Amino acid sequence: MVVGIDYTDEYTQISYADSGMKNPESVSISIGEKKYLIPTIVCKDQLTGQWLIGDKAMEAISKGEGCFFKKFLSKAIWDESEIIEDNEYAYTDILSVFLKNIFDIAKETGKGNNIERVVITLETVNKETVDLIQEIMKKLDYDSEKVEIVSHSESFSYYVTKQPKELWTFDVVLFDFSPTHFIYRRIKIQNSKKPVIVSVFEEDLSEMINLQNTDDEMFLEIVQKRFEEGTISSVYLNGVGFTGDWMNRSLEYICEGRRAFRGQNIFSKGACYGATFKSLCDENEYLFLCSGRNRVNVSIIIQENGQNRQLVLARAGIRWYDAGAKVECVLDDTRNIQFIINSPTDKINKAINIELNSFPFRAPKTTRVEIFITFKDEETLSIIVKDLGFGDFFKSSEKTIERIVPIKEYL
Repeated sequence: MVVGIDYTDEYTQISYADSGMKNPESVSISIGEKKYLIPTIVCKDQLTGQWLIGDKAMEAISKGEGCFFKKFLSKAIWDESEIIEDNEYAYTDILSVFLKNIFDIAKETGKGNNIERVVITLETVNKETVDLIQEIMKKLDYDSEKVEIVSHSESFSYYVTKQPKELWTFDVVLFDFSPTHFIYRRIKIQNSKKPVIVSVFEEDLSEMINLQNTDDEMFLEIVQKRFEEGTISSVYLNGVGFTGDWMNRSLEYICEGRRAFRGQNIFSKGACYGATFKSLCDENEYLFLCSGRNRVNVSIIIQENGQNRQLVLARAGIRWYDAGAKVECVLDDTRNIQFIINSPTDKINKAINIELNSFPFRAPKTTRVEIFITFKDEETLSIIVKDLGFGDFFKSSEKTIERIVPIKEYL
C-alpha cells in the first residue's frame, strides 16, 4: 500500500492505493460520509492522558477536557515548546503524535496492509522542513527511502499526468482556495518527446480573494484575464473556499469548452499517485519543473582534447536543496570561467562569466581552482570559486570569489 498525505495548518487529508486499485481513494473519517478533512489539531485528554487528533480532539476541546496544540509544524521547525500546567510539550513530539495517528488511520483503512511508500505534500517545501519530517518518520519506523516530501505544485503535477490525456492536451489550471490563501497554478506540458516536461506557473492571489471576500465578479475577472494566456483543457477548483454557490457567473465561464472539476482532495491523491513512481527524483518519463525543484540546468565550459564542452553541474528537475556540485579544475591561460544556464523548456543558453582578476597571476596550468555551486533557495544560485594553488609549487592564496545569481533573470 502507498499513502499520500496533504498536510496544512488547518486540515490534513489522506489518500491510499494498493495493487488492486486503479486510482487512489481518499480516506473518509466518518462512516457513511464523504468527510475527508481532518482538522490539524492535537489534544491531550486531561482525564485519560490519551492523545487525540482531528474531530475527536475538537470534541474534547469543546467540552474543556484537554489542552490542545495547533500549527505545530512551523513551531517544530523552530524547536519550540509550550508549558501547560507545569508540563513541557515539545512541538516536535506533538507533530510526531499527529503523524503517528494519521498513519494509524491509513493502516486501518487499508485493512492492515503494510505501507510501502509515503509522499507528504505541503504548500511549500524547504530543506529544514524535509529534514524535520524525515527525522520524525524515522522515529516512527519509516525509512527515509520510503518517504518523500513534495510541494502542492508537485503533487498537482502528479495528479494531472495520471489523468486521461485529453484532460491535459493543452494547459491545465488549478485554483486552490484554503482558509489562508487563494493560489492560481497553471501547468504546461510538453510531451513531444521523452521526458515529458511538466512546468508549473504559480501566483498568489490571496489579496484579491479570501474567505471574507468571496466575490463572483472579482473571480470572473481573474479567470478571464488568465485564460487569455492560452488554450486550457481542464480546470480544477480545490479547497473549502469553493463550497457554496457564490461563483455562478465564474463557473459558467470556466465551463465554456473546458472540463471543470471541484473538490478538496487533489493534493492528497496527487501525492498518492506520486508514491507509485519508483523514484520522484529520478523519473525518466517526466521532468517536473515546479515549486521545490530546480528549474534550470547549470554547466561549466571546460576544454577536453582541445575541444570546448559543457560539464553539467546541476540538472533541472532535481530538488533545489539537493542540486549542486563541487569540482576541481586546472586553469590554462584564461582569467575567467564561463558557466551556462538554460531552461529545458526553451533550450536557450545564457552565459555567466566570472572574472578571476583577484587571483594571483601564474603560468598556464599551474593554478587549481575549486568550484562549488549550491542553491540558497529555489530562486537563487550561488557560485563559489576558490584558489587552491598548485601543490608544493604554489600555495593557495585562500582567495575566493562568490557570485549570487537570481534564477528568474535567466528563465
